[in-house]
Amino acid sequence: NTIKALGDVDRMQGEYASARARYEEARPIFAAIGDRLGEANTIQALGDVDRMQGEYASARARYEEARPIYAAIGARLGEANTIQALGRLAQAEKQYDEAATLLNDVLVTYQAIGDRMSEAHTYWYLGLLREEERRWDDAIAALERSIEVYRAIGLERDVRLSERRLAAIQARM
Repeated sequence: NTIKALGDVDRMQGEYASARARYEEARPIFAAIGDRLGEANTIQALGDVDRMQGEYASARARYEEARPIYAAIGARLGEANTIQALGRLAQAEKQYDEAATLLNDVLVTYQAIGDRMSEAHTYWYLGLLREEERRWDDAIAALERSIEVYRAIGLERDVRLSERRLAAIQARM
């Protein structure tokens, strides 16, 4: 856990090579002790590093590797987070239909398990996706929904970010 946490810190600081090394060190330890959740989380974190570095094929492979592990152990949040990551990856690859499908599907899971913050983030990602596609009405609707959920859970910084993005879209229309 400590090795993976150090990798998380490295990743957040943009130290991707160090993060990757720490995750690669932690992964076999999780596997050896039978900690499937730790292993899946580490695989997903490796996918995140790959995605952040533009290594999309590798990121996709890692997310697809982690997803059935989460499903097998009943970790719905982990599985949902992997689906969301696949949606964001599809968006980065300009596969808009796939991205929209994945993000809309994962909303249902976040709502079912009561993860309001991930729900709000997913609306944000959908807003950005629809903006990128120049589907202004859909972008506005998604961002308005993100504002509503962020406000309901008290994330005022995220409310302001969504409001600024919304204003920028409305100014272009």
